Amino acid sequence: MITLLKNPATAKVDPVTTPPPLSWLNPGNCFTSNNAYANSNPAISGDQTILDTEVYLQTGVGILIGDNKADTSTAWSTTDSYITYGDESDKWNATLTPAIVNAIDFGVGVACKVSTSESARVYASNFAFNIPTSAVIRGIKVEVEKRKVYSFRLNLTNANIDHIRMTIFYVFPHLNHFE
Repeated sequence: MITLLKNPATAKVDPVTTPPPLSWLNPGNCFTSNNAYANSNPAISGDQTILDTEVYLQTGVGILIGDNKADTSTAWSTTDSYITYGDESDKWNATLTPAIVNAIDFGVGVACKVSTSESARVYASNFAFNIPTSAVIRGIKVEVEKRKVYSFRLNLTNANIDHIRMTIFYVFPHLNHFE
């Protein structure tokens, strides 16, 4: 099996039909792990719990495909931590081809809720995959480096995303890979 890990080159707030109470400032800060963050906005009063609400593959703004991989029961840590969604054999219940994953609009959307306030998605795309057209996609792993920030002095909680990266796992069926 061949693996290809990439960082996005484009990130934005994915508009939604009914805007949620939280948006994101600086979504482009998720390109690399560098302690420059995409921040939920506005901050929510009090020391609040942050939970995933959505982690979807996307093929364009507002176009979600496959399963929602969000962990809706585990609170975000207060330290930067990579959380993994999917793996080498997980196709997210989506039909994935090299043409789909190579497209500039292919990416991942990540959303959360701070207490009861839901966020829009940070939509990271343009991973610049160049998977050969004869390959077969076996799985996709998305890793999101994120944390909860609580300011005791201001009594405010923010969600921070530092980095989003994606790994594509693929094979060439004509080469008799062991599967």
